[in-house]
Amino acid sequence: MPGQNRRNYQRRGRNQHGRDNQANTPETASLMKDVQADSSQLEKITKIAMEKPHLLFTNTVGFALHYDSQESIHSCYWATLFALLKSGYDISSGNKALILAAAWAHKDHKMAERLLSYKEQFGLVEVVKALNLLDSGRKIREWEKKMKRMELQKGKPKKSKLSKCKQNIENLKAVQPKVGSVSGALIRHVKNWVQQQTSKELEYFALFYPKESWKKLADICHLNPQKDFSSIPWFLPFCFGEEAPDTSLVKKCSLINKDNVNELILGTDVPYSHIKSLAGELNKESKTRIATYTESLSTVLWNYEDLSCPEVDSVINERLEGGEEVT
Repeated sequence: MPGQNRRNYQRRGRNQHGRDNQANTPETASLMKDVQADSSQLEKITKIAMEKPHLLFTNTVGFALHYDSQESIHSCYWATLFALLKSGYDISSGNKALILAAAWAHKDHKMAERLLSYKEQFGLVEVVKALNLLDSGRKIREWEKKMKRMELQKGKPKKSKLSKCKQNIENLKAVQPKVGSVSGALIRHVKNWVQQQTSKELEYFALFYPKESWKKLADICHLNPQKDFSSIPWFLPFCFGEEAPDTSLVKKCSLINKDNVNELILGTDVPYSHIKSLAGELNKESKTRIATYTESLSTVLWNYEDLSCPEVDSVINERLEGGEEVT
């Protein structure tokens, strides 16, 4: 049975990791209760964090606690975090953004770069969220200036427009951190991170990620399509609405259909998630190629029922015997 085979392969290749099961402890409830209290409770909260540092990462806590903990329990904080990351613990995206934003606010670019080296955990989503948080002060000033201009203009401004400005300001103030901003130095570090993205990674972003995230990043950091995306200069214009070139994977994937899918796969490493809806059209040659070029063996096994055939079984066995692990 295909499902049984997939489970057998997963058992053979899985690397066993201990799982942190501390998320629902009494200490967690205590921490969350204190986090919701006013800032005068910070000393008590920090004491709990020192005793149970994993609670900083297994729950969503505020920016202030991450910022202060990165200073007051620096070694313990980072040692605990990296142990969780290495074990494969799933930290929420919102929490990861706060961790990164706090490191940037401390100007601790060494630790921030180390976080970003965990590409599967700290990626575009976390970078944009962290920057938006640190950029909230600038945005507040922009909205305040806009509201002042509206109030000074001849004739009374519409109440709805003023109300929108006030609401935006209030929303931003609610999340504005007590310290940190998007400085020129931080922009240079973010640009360096952008420039490290490979053409393959950028094409993946173009295929599967919302363009809005890159547009926000470009706006905050003033990204240049040529200098910052030298591997594929068409990427940023594409995010702003231009067509991808005919030779790009993005363009080829946009033209894929049931009649040409097998032909395309023979010459192009198309991510399986993009052609999953056409699984019924795949021949054995295409299935074998997909099992061969797909980077993660776990992805192949996850889609085993779609790709199942003797040739694919041979590819999976070869990859397992070659030492690949299934996560």
